[in-house]
Parts: sequence; C-alpha cells; structure tokens
Amino acid sequence: MAESEGHSSKPDPDSFPEFRLLGEAVRELARRVGKAVGDLSSEHERWWVYQRAVDSPQTWNVLLTAVSLEENPAVAGSVVSLLLEKMPASTRMTAVQALPPENRDFAAARARDLAVLDALADGSYRHAEGAGVDSWSTWLQLRGLERTGDERLLAELASQGRTKRVRGRAAHRLRLMKKGSSGR
Repeated sequence: MAESEGHSSKPDPDSFPEFRLLGEAVRELARRVGKAVGDLSSEHERWWVYQRAVDSPQTWNVLLTAVSLEENPAVAGSVVSLLLEKMPASTRMTAVQALPPENRDFAAARARDLAVLDALADGSYRHAEGAGVDSWSTWLQLRGLERTGDERLLAELASQGRTKRVRGRAAHRLRLMKKGSSGR
C-alpha cells in the first residue's frame, strides 16, 4: 500500500533508529552472527553476513532493516528469498515488505508458493477448481511433487507439469506409490 494510505512500504526505521545507514545495520548483523567484516561497500561481503543472519532467527529484525536499506536490489531480493523458506508462514509478508514495492513480485510469488508447500506438507491442501498445477511455478511443481501423497495431484503433475523433469519425476513417484500400495 502507498505511504499516503498510512502504511509504510518498508520496516519502520524508528524501530532501529541506530540503523539509518546500511553499513551500520550490516556491522550489527555481523557482530550478532560472529562474523568479522571487511569492506562493506562490496555486496559480496554484505552477502556473507546476510547468509549467516538468515540462519539466526534472533537477527531477522535487524536483517530486514538491512535489506530495506540494501542498495543492490538483486542482493536484497536474494536475501528475502532465502529468508522466506526459513520463516514461519505468518511472518513471510513482513520479509516481502522489506523490499521496495517495485522489487516485490518475485518474493511475493515465492511466499505464495511456500504457502502451497506448507499446505501440501500438512495435508491441508485442497485442489481448487480452475487453479490447477499448470498455474504453479516450476519451482513449486518440483518441490510439491516431493511433498504430496495425493495420487490425483501427482497424476496431474505427470501429465501437465511445466517441464519434462517435473512430468518424469511425478510419474516416477506415482509409480512408486502405486507399487507400494499394491504390496509388490
């Protein structure tokens, strides 16, 4: 939403007032994850710090502040993509919103894909009419076929998967399931 509507597109910088500059936020992250930092003008150096912080939930607030200040959109988007897979579903959109609005599409799509994977893993996924697996990203199709035990869904992936790899893996998994249920 636009800021004029009362919603900020980035985390509130006042929540970490000491981090108004990217370097300050990254130095604090590095301290928290126990990594010595070198030249923070290098996105490679910042990337190493971000990667470590993704694995430390206690650093995520500072990490998201750093992402909101990150000058390289590709680095910021990559950090958020990694983080989404580690975060609880209820907090994923906070990570997406750390990105500038013009750079959120991929992260928002990944968050939606992860919600489908969560539902497949816990058995709550319900195949919606008109929203077949052909609307899923290749990434989601590959991961989804590993997480489902639904033969109908696997059959759909085997016939309508986006790539030969998806179709082949789904068909193989379906054969294994059928073989296992027939007692062979």
